[in-house]
Amino acid sequence: MSGRFFPRLACRLTCGLALIASALPALAQQEVLRGPGGSDIYQVDANVIEVVSNLGQPKGFWCGAVHYARHHHTPWDTQIVVVSAPAATQFTESGEGVKFTMDPAAAGVSAGAQGEALEPGTWQTVTEANRGCDEIDNPRGDN
Repeated sequence: MSGRFFPRLACRLTCGLALIASALPALAQQEVLRGPGGSDIYQVDANVIEVVSNLGQPKGFWCGAVHYARHHHTPWDTQIVVVSAPAATQFTESGEGVKFTMDPAAAGVSAGAQGEALEPGTWQTVTEANRGCDEIDNPRGDN
């Protein structure tokens, strides 16, 4: 009886570890980029990204979206559109994320007002959203 117990136990342990190991690469692949101010930029689907920022201001989210856009050689006049307002993120244990798209029709959102508000439909061009982003990682001192 004990001869059958150990192979079953070994299989359960091996199979369980294999399942855990197969899930780890999928979790690691979700992070797309590290953005300005330590923001994390995740690919939600083919048309939507989520920026998780700890800056506590809208600029941190917009600059993360710009970083993603420029990393993918998106033209400067392209609109970045908010898909969803700040909300708990599925990608980290804590923090809030804002979802953005460069293709509002495909993401199921309509471009609305131009501005910095983090409300669905609000948009800025890559150029506009980029203003001030260099100062996040390189603040200027008032000496």
